[in-house]
Amino acid sequence: MKDNIPKEINERLTYFQDEVKKQFAFLTEFAYSLDEIDMGREDFLEYYSKLIFKNGNTSININYETDIIKGHTLRFPEVKERPVIDNLISCFITDPNAFLSVSSFAESKQLLPSTKYFNIELNAININDEILRVVRNYSTFFQDNLVAVLKKEKIYNAYTDRFYDKIFKEIHYR
Repeated sequence: MKDNIPKEINERLTYFQDEVKKQFAFLTEFAYSLDEIDMGREDFLEYYSKLIFKNGNTSININYETDIIKGHTLRFPEVKERPVIDNLISCFITDPNAFLSVSSFAESKQLLPSTKYFNIELNAININDEILRVVRNYSTFFQDNLVAVLKKEKIYNAYTDRFYDKIFKEIHYR
């Protein structure tokens, strides 16, 4: 699958991987190690790259999807509506006790406006600058707001209530 990735896309995915490794090097201080790196093409024909850091049964997943609009157009040519994003970086933490989307957590706790902080601008002139900006923002957010989660002192489990509000329940490990 990696052989079929166009050169420009492959360079973008590789750049993302390199920046995640640099910006998240601090995770070793909390006993996380890089467990998996993967890239390829998804079912909706967009390209992806993912890195998974592990500490025991806790995982931090950092994912990047690109060429979303073109992939959607190829996969569903008859559909008139198209995605409104072409590049997406997402980050979440999972363990047996919880699932935490970092951008949703930041937005619901009103710590940051995730739409500007974690999103890549549509039609960005320099996509690598946008990738770096978003990866750095995730890294900074972890270091400023999620140290207790990294230390495995607590985690937040996300769910949606009956009014479709995102709720994050704090779960203590000790």
